[in-house]
Amino acid sequence: MGLAISRHWGQSPHWFDGLTYDMRLELVADYMLTHESHKDSQKKSSEARVEAFHEQRRVFTTEGACDG
Repeated sequence: MGLAISRHWGQSPHWFDGLTYDMRLELVADYMLTHESHKDSQKKSSEARVEAFHEQRRVFTTEGACDG
């Protein structure tokens, strides 16, 4: 993936390898988001909504819907 990211940014083939860990992490995340298909992003969004729903249901079940 480092080579693909280097090419994406128009750099030499080993440019990515010389970067700090934090910078590589940011570039990998950016590359993945940039090259993610619309279908994949919709699926992730849907999964996140379902997960949030289940988390809210768990909170309501264990703690109740009201604080007072």
